[in-house]
Amino acid sequence: MLRYISLLFFAGLLLSACASTEPVSVFPDIDHQASLPVFASEYPEKSLALRVTFHIQEDGSVETVVIHNSSGDEEWDKAAKDSLKLWTFHPETISEAIWVRRVLEIQIEEVVQVHLAYLKFSDSERALEVYQLLKSGASFADFSDIDVEEEAEIMYFSPRFSLLTEWPMHIRPHLEKLRVSKFTKPLPIEDSYYIFKRIPRNLSHSL
Repeated sequence: MLRYISLLFFAGLLLSACASTEPVSVFPDIDHQASLPVFASEYPEKSLALRVTFHIQEDGSVETVVIHNSSGDEEWDKAAKDSLKLWTFHPETISEAIWVRRVLEIQIEEVVQVHLAYLKFSDSERALEVYQLLKSGASFADFSDIDVEEEAEIMYFSPRFSLLTEWPMHIRPHLEKLRVSKFTKPLPIEDSYYIFKRIPRNLSHSL
C-alpha cells in the first residue's frame, strides 16, 4: 500500500485575533515546526488547504489547535492536530496569549525512504577535515568504532532506513539526490554538522 507524506507551506492569507480581540498584524515567528503525519493510504488529491486555529501562549507553546476542515481521514486529522500542538513560536514575537487562524497549504507527495549511515560533528572545522579525508579515499568504516556519546567530537551512526521527512527541509534535497555509495559535504543541522552516506538497500554494513 502506498504511503503519502504532506509537506507544509503557509498560505499568504492571515486572519488573526489576540486574547483581547485586537487584530494581530504579524504572525509569530516559528521556533520549531513538527512534521505532519503520513497518510496511511493513497490520498486522492495532490494538495490540501487546511484551515487551522492556534492558541499560542506567551512562552511560545501551543495550548490548543482547532482544525476547521477535515482532510477526509479522521485518523490523519487527529495525528495532524497532535503534531501541530508540538509547534513552538519565538516568545519575543508574542506579547500575550493569542488566537491565530492560518491556512496551511499542504502538498501531498509519495514517501521517500533512504538507507543512510552518517557522521555527526560538534564543529565545522572537524567536519571539513573528515570530509577531505573521505574525498581522499578514507571510508566510513574508519569511523565506525567511535562510541556514540552525547558530547563526542564525532558521533557515528550505523546504516538504517530513514524517511526524508525525518530531516529538516534544507537537508532533504541533498539526501534525495544522493547516489548509492556516495556521501554529502558537511551539512548544518542546528548546532551540529552531518556527513551522510547512502548505503545499498540490501546491505547493512557497506561503508
